[in-house]
Amino acid sequence: MRKRMGMLVLAAGLAACSNEEAAGGLMIEPKELDQDEQALVASMPVDVFQAYELNGPLPEDAVIKLVLEHYVNGEEMDPVLMAHFSGAEELNDALVSFAKSPDIEGNTVFVGGGPSGNVMTIMETGMNTGGATFGDFVTGEMVLQLEEPAYTGYYAMESGNRIDAGSFLTESNELALPAIQQFEHFYAMTVTITEEAP
Repeated sequence: MRKRMGMLVLAAGLAACSNEEAAGGLMIEPKELDQDEQALVASMPVDVFQAYELNGPLPEDAVIKLVLEHYVNGEEMDPVLMAHFSGAEELNDALVSFAKSPDIEGNTVFVGGGPSGNVMTIMETGMNTGGATFGDFVTGEMVLQLEEPAYTGYYAMESGNRIDAGSFLTESNELALPAIQQFEHFYAMTVTITEEAP
């Protein structure tokens, strides 16, 4: 329980660090952690942490939807996480984030964070051996379009030790399913600006 609370404190603490002014339309970009934030992440029991900033106006009646998709050998499963977050009319360095704890006794904790809170889930993955990779799909500023999911980052594991590098997104910003079939577990985070009711 202490570990889980620590991960929630991590996301909340980083959200509190936002202090810059937004300019232009609604944008998402990777968050660059300063020295204090890096130390905070390093002190927490996480082996994956990805954070992104939202800047700009949030359309009226819209919310931020965060989904952590799950694929097993390329086959889509039910999402691991799905959450809706409210936000101010003007978002200034609003944080969305994803964190994963190390596997302990076959259980993995995933945490998704947004401007108005955090959501957590525990999965029995049994994936404490084998190769792993993670990274960002968003590498610079990207405009978010209403009702169009944007893939932001991924985490993947396979039972063997060999992982082939490659592009996991198509030019149309969709997952390249043939490229992720090599992974026993592939997780992809999407951020959507939506008017869909939670």
